[in-house]
Amino acid sequence: SQNLVARGCTQVFAVDPAVLTIDPPLPETRLRHVVMLIQDAVPMLLAEGRAASLSVYVCDMVYQPHTCPIAILESCLALLAPRALCIVTLKALGNSFAAVEAAVAP
Repeated sequence: SQNLVARGCTQVFAVDPAVLTIDPPLPETRLRHVVMLIQDAVPMLLAEGRAASLSVYVCDMVYQPHTCPIAILESCLALLAPRALCIVTLKALGNSFAAVEAAVAP
């Protein structure tokens, strides 16, 4: 998140339920930490009028067996501006690759 701001993004939403440490701190007008899961943040951001407003979407998602990564990503589509750049990583911490592959297979 800090790197995106440093590289010229005018506003970054860091959606993560974990603690976010930025050193040195950045003003909330440039970096806003939304302390929740993305599936909870999307409705809130849409209610704030953020539909079709994101030009870059970077997602570092940890696979959880009880969630569907594709459904979570599809829920974010309403936030993206036309031709938005999307970078997604899906980590399988403690899960087998076969379980992750089965969860995201069409």
